[in-house]
Amino acid sequence: MLTRLLPFVTLLFHSPAVDPTKRRWAILPQPFFQVDLQLCPARSVEFTRFIRSCSNTLLSHAVNYISPHLSLLNTHLGLRYSPYFGLEPIRMEITSCPEELCEWLGVDYAKMERGLETEKDLWRWATEVREGGAIDAVWKIVADRGKRGDKGTPRRKGKDEGWVRFVQWLRTDKESPYNMESGDPARLTGSVNQVSDATTLNPPNSTSTADANPSHEPVLEGGTVTLVPTPAQIKVNEDLLDAERPKPLHYKAQDVLERFGKMDELSELLNERKMAAVVMANRQRLKAETPSVLPSDAVKVLQTLSVERVIAGSLGELAEHLRGMEAVPK
Repeated sequence: MLTRLLPFVTLLFHSPAVDPTKRRWAILPQPFFQVDLQLCPARSVEFTRFIRSCSNTLLSHAVNYISPHLSLLNTHLGLRYSPYFGLEPIRMEITSCPEELCEWLGVDYAKMERGLETEKDLWRWATEVREGGAIDAVWKIVADRGKRGDKGTPRRKGKDEGWVRFVQWLRTDKESPYNMESGDPARLTGSVNQVSDATTLNPPNSTSTADANPSHEPVLEGGTVTLVPTPAQIKVNEDLLDAERPKPLHYKAQDVLERFGKMDELSELLNERKMAAVVMANRQRLKAETPSVLPSDAVKVLQTLSVERVIAGSLGELAEHLRGMEAVPK
């Protein structure tokens, strides 16, 4: 059996329904049950049941904080990485085992399996993180942002009310080990970037390689003058795909792949994208070297040549006609 059905029951109060007699939405006064059946691969049933049981929104937010290339889906922890613009991104399944996921995050899988009764029980479970767990640094970031005035409101209002309630509890409740009243949360020690969370591709202690000569003046190197490219030249080069320089993978995503032994699989997929990138780069380079619009002077020359061909052709036809008349016997 390739798939199995997982039922999830939702109690809806005063839900809208279509009134066939009045052809408009009507409000039913009594509550009713809605049963959703979700399809998933048989090998991912336990993972799906676990994720749907422990608020996939809560853990999904945490994984997104760790790395922009990681995502927590209903069936697995996955990687989505686009090494080359314009090519299909690399999608990989990292693990579909809930025990492995919890071990990496640093939470107690066995406790979740025994069951939780309330929403606060879920929050306590998510914040009881063992030392070194990946999710520990995420809660420190969220709590630390609260001290700087961030309310933790999601971009799409009305979509993640549970996350907003959790963030408020995390920062203010006395039961939360990350609450702001208990003192400054420890600064991050490497689980997530210290400055910009998961938006920076390099580790926190990496140095910038920005252009040290913003004026674009000629630079003297070893007795010879090396011209620094102008902004226009840089823009043209950026538009061309470079198969030898894929976009970097976020360093925390790389750590996760190494932890789960997935680097070889990534290398194979990256080589496939590289071969496709070489073909695309050659096409782009050929197109860039072949101007699509001819210069105005060249257009004028072609127009002149066309007129001359027409005239020459007409004169040739007249000469042939005259020679034919001379050949006719009188």
